Amino acid sequence: MSSKIPLEEYGHDAESGSQAVPQGSRHFLISTPECLRAPVAECCGTMILVLFGIASNAYVPESREMTSRRVDTLRQAVLARPDESNFLALRLGWGAGLLVGVLLAGDISGAHLNPAITLALAVYRDFPWSRVIPYMTAQLLGAILAGVICQANYYELANTFEGGYGVRTFGLPTSSASAFITVPQPWMSNIGESADVASGHIPTATGAFFDEVLGTALLCISVLTINEGARAKLPIHLRAVALMWAFIGVSGALGIQTSFGLNPARDLGPRIAAAMFRYPATIWTDRQGYFFYGAVLGPVAGALLGAGLWEILLGQGLKVGLRRKH
Repeated sequence: MSSKIPLEEYGHDAESGSQAVPQGSRHFLISTPECLRAPVAECCGTMILVLFGIASNAYVPESREMTSRRVDTLRQAVLARPDESNFLALRLGWGAGLLVGVLLAGDISGAHLNPAITLALAVYRDFPWSRVIPYMTAQLLGAILAGVICQANYYELANTFEGGYGVRTFGLPTSSASAFITVPQPWMSNIGESADVASGHIPTATGAFFDEVLGTALLCISVLTINEGARAKLPIHLRAVALMWAFIGVSGALGIQTSFGLNPARDLGPRIAAAMFRYPATIWTDRQGYFFYGAVLGPVAGALLGAGLWEILLGQGLKVGLRRKH
């Protein structure tokens, strides 16, 4: 036999369903201010995306042997030798991070999670320019937090791999930096690099920059396609799954040469975190500053290109004109 107890006895308002505060007691509500909810969501969503991803980069298969001085498997997936790395697991790690990040931030901020996407939406869509800087700042902060968390979590493993406590290097066979930041493959050209006919090394004019432009353009086209028309009315979890597989597809198809940055925050945030953990300054100067023209400008240019092509070919078109002086 059960009895019904009025909700008021549990501190609830029976009519409104809201929490009732007894007389003589104090009630404090800790929450994010409404004006900061969207940037905070972008920060948290980007942190989840990048943390899942770079932690997957540092994944160490249990079947490998660990020596007393270094671990031969703490490195970004050896993309040129897929038989030595779990290529699919790496992509699924990044895809899962995107899935969770979109689910977390989607209903609050729209889950851009990428400064290049934010800029493209401001240029070609009606995303307010007043929100661009707050969104980008939040995304970068989230990526930095992800880098710091991952560096701290794998600190001892990086020590073992590098061969000494606190030792951090870049560009060596035992360097762990490529688990956290994007590093182009050796055959990729540098902007401004001249051809060396004698050695047979004749780099292309665009090299790694073009690779990032192409990949991010396809990613941006995928984002716009999934969130356009009737598909925009689909539940957020369905669109998140579609975005996950689109990202896995783009990174799997085009990620072999530059480690698929596709997102300025994804590389710049962990790179700042790596500098905080005393990686050498060469992480900034490598290949005439690849981090800037490849990992930052490349995705920005790619997102603008992809969104522009989408609007011209499939959307409402672009309004181009000159104002007349009266």
